[in-house]
Amino acid sequence: MVDEEFPGISIPSDDELEKMSEVELEEIREETLSKSAEMPDKTIEEMMPVIRQVTQESEPQPKSLTRATFKDADSFHKGSGTATAYELPDGKKYFVLKISPLQTDQTSV
Repeated sequence: MVDEEFPGISIPSDDELEKMSEVELEEIREETLSKSAEMPDKTIEEMMPVIRQVTQESEPQPKSLTRATFKDADSFHKGSGTATAYELPDGKKYFVLKISPLQTDQTSV
């Protein structure tokens, strides 16, 4: 679960966002995209919480809510993998990205 500030940007509260004009919202979108493009890529190595092996007497296991595959957003943003949303027995939800190693162009110039 992500629960941290976005570096370099002050994100308004839900109440503040509801009161903003479309122009103000677009300015925030553009600023967020610009700042995120400047940030280095970061690999997260966190694993999903381990839950006991399923038996008839054990608690319910995480439930897969939805799953999708993705590949190359555009010519600059390359990558592929799967995205899965899970719900744990306590109601918490997790979003898991499994990204395949990037394929690089091996063509010689």
